[in-house]
Order: sequence, then C-alpha cells, then structure tokens
Amino acid sequence: MKIWSKGTPMERTADAIIIGAGVMGTSTAFQLIQRGVKRVVVLEKSTVAAGSSGKSSALVRMHYTFLPEARLALASLAWFQEWSERVGGRCGFTTRPLTSSNYDLGTPPAGAATAHVHYQRPLLPA
Repeated sequence: MKIWSKGTPMERTADAIIIGAGVMGTSTAFQLIQRGVKRVVVLEKSTVAAGSSGKSSALVRMHYTFLPEARLALASLAWFQEWSERVGGRCGFTTRPLTSSNYDLGTPPAGAATAHVHYQRPLLPA
C-alpha cells in the first residue's frame, strides 16, 4: 500500500476510489484489497480519522434491543479480539468488567437491560 501526501504525485487511475478516511472509508478500502481489488485510492481532505471516527469514545458496545444491531455487534467483536491476525498490529482493544454503579452485578438486570439480554441470548453459542 502506498500513501501519498500533499504535493506528491498520485496515481491517475484506480479500480476503486473511496472518499473519506474514517472508519467506514478505511474499512471499505481494507475489504476491497482483501477481495483482490488492486488499485484502491482513499481520498481524505484532512487526516485519517479527522472527523467523527477520531472523536469516538472507542467503546465496543454489545447491548442492543434491535436484533440486527446485536448481531452486528457480536460479529464485530471477533474482529477486535483477532485484530493482529486479521489486520496486523494492535488496535488497542481490551476487555474490562462492567464497573458502572448503575448495575448491581449480583442480581439480574432490570428494565431495558433485561430486554438487551433477552434479544441477545439466542445469538450466543450453546
């Protein structure tokens, strides 16, 4: 992969051009390259993750009441856990226990948290 900066000549043709080097743009470029696309160009007006991607709280949230989001979150967890094998390098992902004083971990969750567990239980391996 080549990286060009301002003032350096750039390729004049590409198989795919992606506008924006945030999470979506860089992920799309990665997936295209993994699928054999040879000339992928990512255009960014500033720097990588200069927009909302760079301002993320970096939480890997797992509790959703909307089942498609719960499935996506669960599938994405493996990417973070296996980052070095899949992508290379480190992404900084760590797991930490829930420490919020909003939850009493000794009792079943109540309210919305119960719904989250209910929707996600079928997604977990037996």
